[in-house]
Amino acid sequence: MGSVLHLLFLMLLLFSPGILRAAPQYDKLKAEYLSLRNTDVEIQRSGEWSELARKLIEYADQHSSDEKSASALMNAGILYEQLYRKLGGADRLEKSCATFARLAQEFPGHTLIDDALVKLGDLQLYEKSDREGATRSYTEVVEAYPDSDMVEVARARLKSIREGRSQAKQEVKAEKATANDKPVIVIDPGHGGEDFGAVGVGGLLEKDVVLDISLRVAKLLEKGDDLVVRLTRRSDLFVPLAERTNLANDFEADVFLSLHANASANHKLRGFEVYYLDNTDDQSSRKLAERENRAVVGTQNSDEDISFILSDLIQSAKLDDSITLAHTIHDSVHNAFQERWHGYHDFGVKKAPFYVLVGAHMPCALAELFFIDHPIDGARLADPNFREELARALAKGIREFLGRLGARGRR
Repeated sequence: MGSVLHLLFLMLLLFSPGILRAAPQYDKLKAEYLSLRNTDVEIQRSGEWSELARKLIEYADQHSSDEKSASALMNAGILYEQLYRKLGGADRLEKSCATFARLAQEFPGHTLIDDALVKLGDLQLYEKSDREGATRSYTEVVEAYPDSDMVEVARARLKSIREGRSQAKQEVKAEKATANDKPVIVIDPGHGGEDFGAVGVGGLLEKDVVLDISLRVAKLLEKGDDLVVRLTRRSDLFVPLAERTNLANDFEADVFLSLHANASANHKLRGFEVYYLDNTDDQSSRKLAERENRAVVGTQNSDEDISFILSDLIQSAKLDDSITLAHTIHDSVHNAFQERWHGYHDFGVKKAPFYVLVGAHMPCALAELFFIDHPIDGARLADPNFREELARALAKGIREFLGRLGARGRR
């Protein structure tokens, strides 16, 4: 009898209207959040930022037992933080600090707590000159979450406080390439920060996988000392899509390669593919582009949203080179993997309207590095040896493309 009542209780909980509504409601807010952060980089629509922060906190109030409420609080705190940094205002600073502190208090053990505490500590230290409060926040990360990815940042902040070096932190967004005219390669690890990307086997996150592979590619390319390599992000940070291409343009790059991991609705697809920027009638390519572009156009995805962006003709001048880059990257991975890795699947080279490639002044491509949600592809993407071999193939493809490009002249 007890087991029957337990089962009935679980069914009531599962099919509760509040539970059913919670996830779609948050997903809509998350899409709105990513769209706003990607399209309003200069925070010209500050009213929308404030209203969205309010709605995210309201969601957390109404769904306190929902784990996504932690993400809602994190995003709200970041919105208030960005509003404060752009527009000032003690109220915005206090709201940001209070929201990060609430996340840490109400969701102990959550994967976002170390990020929230470091952000709280940074605001306390650099904006409020509250060394004691900052020390408490950083110390909590070090003592309570010693295995988190922000623990080294917290330790570094504590060291700076002890040594009296608590001046405002300078975030360097871009460094100009050295003046010796070496080819410049920009690697773009997709997603980052609060934008997780696809979620795979065992909770593996796309943003983490592609960052690790990108760092490996950069290390391999830098060994020869004949290239300048830049990444759009070197840590778990959110970088707006438009800013990624702008960074590549600022660097006067010769190659821009964006790295992602794929996912499918039924979790059964697997394989590797490379894209260059163009319109397409292929439905699977369009759906993939819509998923990646959702962070820009939000929930109102439409052909028109991207088509008018593609009127930017700068990239069309580099279309042939972009096609060559996509094929060279593809062939390098294909040749390295088709015999060594059993069950390797290849979807070839395709075209699609990826927003992150729009406006690039140089040959550019986007690689989908297998399907993170497939049992086999996902397990392999979690394997450091697989990642290293994939990085070697990508680095080799980039060098081969530069050899072809050099024969025709750079830039």
